[in-house]
Amino acid sequence: ENSEYFRKGIRDIGLETIPGIHPIIPVLIRDTNKVKNMVLELYKMGILVTGLTTPVVPSGDETIRVQISAVHTKDDLDYSLNKFKEIKE
Repeated sequence: ENSEYFRKGIRDIGLETIPGIHPIIPVLIRDTNKVKNMVLELYKMGILVTGLTTPVVPSGDETIRVQISAVHTKDDLDYSLNKFKEIKE
């Protein structure tokens, strides 16, 4: 349920993800520098995510990996989604 909620929220704010039900959610950013900057900004806001860039993923598939847990509350998820929305540009 949390994974579906977060995945939908990511799409609703205009970011790209891959369909699925797995709790590890890829947010495709497709730019190495943007991934690095977003990961750092999210960390400063108390959100721990993993940036995947070349050579881990092919150029053009740069991704932020988010791991959702059953212990995350809707408030946690909404906070994270709002921060993604703030920094996506």
